[in-house]
Amino acid sequence: MLKILKTNPLSVDGNMQVDRDLLSQVGLSAHPTLHFYSWMAPESITYGYFFKPEEYLDLEKIATNSNVQIGQRMTGGGAVDHAGDLAFSLTVPSRHPCFSSRPLENYQFVNGVVQHALVEFFSLRDIGSVSGQDPFGEVVPFCMGKATRYDLVVEGKKAVGAAQRTTELGYLHQGTISLLPPRESFLSLFLPSKEEMRRAIIASSHALFQGVCEEEIENLRGPLREVLAKHFREALDNPFRERFC
Repeated sequence: MLKILKTNPLSVDGNMQVDRDLLSQVGLSAHPTLHFYSWMAPESITYGYFFKPEEYLDLEKIATNSNVQIGQRMTGGGAVDHAGDLAFSLTVPSRHPCFSSRPLENYQFVNGVVQHALVEFFSLRDIGSVSGQDPFGEVVPFCMGKATRYDLVVEGKKAVGAAQRTTELGYLHQGTISLLPPRESFLSLFLPSKEEMRRAIIASSHALFQGVCEEEIENLRGPLREVLAKHFREALDNPFRERFC
């Protein structure tokens, strides 16, 4: 049976530690865990394991701004602005029927569930997964900057990003769903020399909520979390349904 974990607001490092603990303990249970993040800092940013923040972010500006926290994920990928997304993680033990020894099949499974949830919640028609390059290797500075295989795109732009870490006992999937357009307060944290990248960020990502202000977004995250949880329960608690596994 799927376990739902929604923590109280935590620091960036606190949320990442929860995921490290979930992955380290994934072999102790036969049940997956869906973790919905809640952030303490107004500007909470995570970046992938191979991302080099000193090459892209203005670390001096960040160090003097008490509203900004940054931290490293144990999965790959670029920088993610969590003030404008809905972020979650899923840990699946290797003994579960929906676990695959082929990482791409795990990406396909999780993003397939997310796609069903987003179609229901937003009544989306133009959403689908891409068949591009594998989500390994090249580090893209911004998570939504480039779609890789099984990422979800809406109207041709990336709306859902993901990265995974797999061990012999299971895997950790960390996902981000873009809710708001790239915010100026986030873009301003990149180095001045990265103006071209800032323009690319704006051009490449799709916000699922249009015309919604930041103050309203938390009230909208709750219902979306419920729909996601429902679809993950259906997929993971009934793993032999052809639709999912």
